[in-house]
Amino acid sequence: MKASFRQWFTWALLGMGSTACLAAEPLDQVNAVLWQQRSVEYAASTLQVYRQATLALEEAVRTCDRKKNRLKGCVPVAMEQLKLRPAELSRMKAAVILDLDETALDNSPFQGELQRTGDDFNAGKWAQWVELSAEKDAKARFHRLSLPGAAEFTRRAQELDVDVFYITNRECAGEATRDKCPALKQTMALMEREGFARATDEKAFLFSTGGVTDKTIRRESVANLPRRIVMLVGDDLGDFVGSKLRGDLRAGKKTDEKKADLVHVGEQWGRKWFVVPNPTYGSWERYLASAANETCPKAMDSSAEAQFAARTACRLIKARAKDGLVQSMTEVTLRVATWNLGWQVAKAELDPWIATCSKMYVKNATTKAWDPVPDGTAGATLGWLISESRAVIVGNDLSVMPPCNTYQDAARKGIAVTPPAYEKRNRQIAEILSRDVKADVIAFQEVSGVAAVREALGTAADDYNVCSFEPKFKIQRLAFAWRKSFGPAVEACSDIAAFTIPTLPPQEQVRPGFAVTLKIGGKAIRFLTVHLKSSCVSPLDRDKKSMDDDEASKDCKVLQQQVQPLEDVFEHLADGVDNFVVLGDFNRNLWHEANKVVGAEAARSDQSTDLQSPRPANVRARNLLLEVNDGKPAGSKAVLLAAHCPGDAAVQAACEKSKTAVLTSAESGLLTKATGLGCRNPVGLDHVLVSESLARAVGSISKVSIGALGGSKSPNPPSFPEPLLATSDHCPTVVELAW
Repeated sequence: MKASFRQWFTWALLGMGSTACLAAEPLDQVNAVLWQQRSVEYAASTLQVYRQATLALEEAVRTCDRKKNRLKGCVPVAMEQLKLRPAELSRMKAAVILDLDETALDNSPFQGELQRTGDDFNAGKWAQWVELSAEKDAKARFHRLSLPGAAEFTRRAQELDVDVFYITNRECAGEATRDKCPALKQTMALMEREGFARATDEKAFLFSTGGVTDKTIRRESVANLPRRIVMLVGDDLGDFVGSKLRGDLRAGKKTDEKKADLVHVGEQWGRKWFVVPNPTYGSWERYLASAANETCPKAMDSSAEAQFAARTACRLIKARAKDGLVQSMTEVTLRVATWNLGWQVAKAELDPWIATCSKMYVKNATTKAWDPVPDGTAGATLGWLISESRAVIVGNDLSVMPPCNTYQDAARKGIAVTPPAYEKRNRQIAEILSRDVKADVIAFQEVSGVAAVREALGTAADDYNVCSFEPKFKIQRLAFAWRKSFGPAVEACSDIAAFTIPTLPPQEQVRPGFAVTLKIGGKAIRFLTVHLKSSCVSPLDRDKKSMDDDEASKDCKVLQQQVQPLEDVFEHLADGVDNFVVLGDFNRNLWHEANKVVGAEAARSDQSTDLQSPRPANVRARNLLLEVNDGKPAGSKAVLLAAHCPGDAAVQAACEKSKTAVLTSAESGLLTKATGLGCRNPVGLDHVLVSESLARAVGSISKVSIGALGGSKSPNPPSFPEPLLATSDHCPTVVELAW
């Protein structure tokens, strides 16, 4: 078995022993710690913060005085008091809230120790530092224990009759009293020595208890005393807002429901909220490195050497991930792909399927289902060889298994799947993805879930975050994979159940939509992937399947029901993001609709042509693309991208013709052959649309040929004892973006 990169890296570090001095790339923390400890600029910056905060505090006290009928300054400052009116606030005594570490207290010697020894945060060493910093001779030893200007600010607050509270994530294991919490006793001793106001008052200190690090409840406890919180000072977003809003701010969310909160936050900086610079650690770092942290190796055993190697490997992984997020003069490039993998299942799901399809069956004349029968039964058919499309085979539940005849040879004869053949198919998919697709973000259709995608990615799986909506809905699920260097999703992956048409009977409901929002190159981009109802491809098909015909096919009637849910989503794709991308298997030739071919005009069943006006319930859409993508509201307009087909002039001509006409059998053959694109559904179904705001960033969009890997072959012993399974009946589509 081949070792993964992470295993290899850990082993290599183990061989180095534990004598290394720098456990991370040299500049990971050295510059940050040195700046805090040695630079005049750092001391100047903290003095600047506290001097400005002092002036603002004096103004806040002067302009909110009930006795002198001054209510102008009686305004909410903390998020926890936003609903209070000036009159209510004016009756409360004023208070300021400070964080402690890297806001009031300087812990740079502790950070320097972590850099020197190659540790991340270490609880044992932290406890040692808290104790050391409280000793009487600590200042002589460590030069500086509090930030310039901090103690003076608190003393001025006390002179102004403003209560000072210290809300910190220093922790008390039990009751937060000096007698029962050594950390509190030591911290208070240090702060008294440094000259902070209320340093001897236990009630001024709100430590973390029970592992709770969100400071919202503790800010609320100050507000409920009651106190009018007139100022907040900290070094981390968590010192000002709760964890939910903090995450939204880091992710750049700008939704309407949070608009008032975001406006308030924006107005407070430098007025009532003051941030002290902290370049060494914080929730900002944890947010940026969270995806990389998931790839950190586990220690191979409990030995000190193994623990050291694992920590060192993790620090390097996170340092390199952060390095990849640094913006430079080079333009941001992004490759986005969509690929329908055609009933891709995970290895764990393979054996039950193979066992089911390897049985013998006879069709029940009454139920029309295929019932299992003993081997040797007259007239029985092997499950793999049942040629009926989407046959009802007892035991082969199509909500959890592919059809038995998914893979067929050139004669359309079903092929019996074997584990080795499926493993080879996975390797071929992984090769196409790594060699030809090379995408940073990939939308998958027809996958059974996260495990199926990871196996399709092969050895590159560790480089990607993957999400799906398993085990909901049917086996033809949707998924996203994106490079871990982009960090976690801005908005968690979510399914769009309205696309399934929930009013239909469960067995007739179709596939949902799936969305994720990522922060890439400083831009928030929402990705939506779809897999719409099949068999309503175009009004140019032989049976004239116009969507709004009274005699439209059953499939077209189902697709008609997906129009409104699609439009509802399109109208909100741009909400709170910079750009959006829609991609997937639409099972619809959107180019016929973009070009308004006969039967797909920009009209409705009542012959109205104003597609921006609300569509009455009894009026049917004729053109799916133009109906849902009507550009209303502003910012929701998407641009359909025209994919280039690789190959000779004839292949490219057929590819281009497919946008306005139905291809002849010969033209289709050019595209489906191994010398063309190789897949059975080469054009007309898979599409990519981007927001108008992103259209100028599009460099190219092209189909990827899968060549001979688009066909299946029966085994031919003894030379070829295993069948060859097609990688997919679709070809990948790749978009290159740059900004």
